[in-house]
Amino acid sequence: MDIFSHQNLTPVSFRRYLNKNEVCHFLRISIPTLNRWIRNCDFPPPQKVGQRIVGWPPEIVKR
Repeated sequence: MDIFSHQNLTPVSFRRYLNKNEVCHFLRISIPTLNRWIRNCDFPPPQKVGQRIVGWPPEIVKR
């Protein structure tokens, strides 16, 4: 069996998270406004995606 055959591939789903600039652009707000909303618990804080990466899943922003 070839190691590159399709039988060895497993489907992997990658989730795309939005960064702070993308969230602000989508909501049409400034970064200080987003920071204030997070501080006042009016918007959920970002989720840790990697060691140094945080972001929001698109479904949270679309609510």
